[in-house]
Amino acid sequence: MHLCTTIHYLMNAKAPSKGVALGQLYRWKASREVPDTINGLLEYPEGFAVNLSSSFNNQSSAESSFQFLGTEGTLALDFTSMNLYPATGNEDNKWIVDSWPRALEDAYYRDPKVREAELTGTRKPRVLPGGEQYRAEGADATVSHFANWLASIRTRKGFWEDAWVGHRAAACAHLLNRSAKEERVIRYDPRKEDLS
Repeated sequence: MHLCTTIHYLMNAKAPSKGVALGQLYRWKASREVPDTINGLLEYPEGFAVNLSSSFNNQSSAESSFQFLGTEGTLALDFTSMNLYPATGNEDNKWIVDSWPRALEDAYYRDPKVREAELTGTRKPRVLPGGEQYRAEGADATVSHFANWLASIRTRKGFWEDAWVGHRAAACAHLLNRSAKEERVIRYDPRKEDLS
């Protein structure tokens, strides 16, 4: 649930429109009904998808983190740092076109727009700066989180992470758990605040 709160905040999204998951109780079968291992996909109306994975079957830490994979690079966040890895390659279809029959490949590259966009030496290479890393400074994020929560209680002023934000983050977990149980795609209707 906290993962989805962070994703919604960073991506300026309210809730996914649909999701699908696979998961079961592989180890902790006694007195439980929620999967101990689950892999889920959430699709958002804002135009992105989220891949979540969780398992409680091993004591090893999975290095909880977020990776935002964009067209200009990757932003990786964990609890102590943020890393930016720029995309330096040029996007093209060469890897697939090379597998085509020669006549089809030649016809494809006869198009001037294709040649300009894909052939080496016919376009300006995209140059992006090298990677950057930022380390957390100051108090642990948990201290800030509780400080904001307590300030909200004392002042009776709302906080950005209100009941609706929590409800929609929890809806992600309910959506994925239900999908795994029912073995189907589940849709979320933000107007009705309901799963179907």
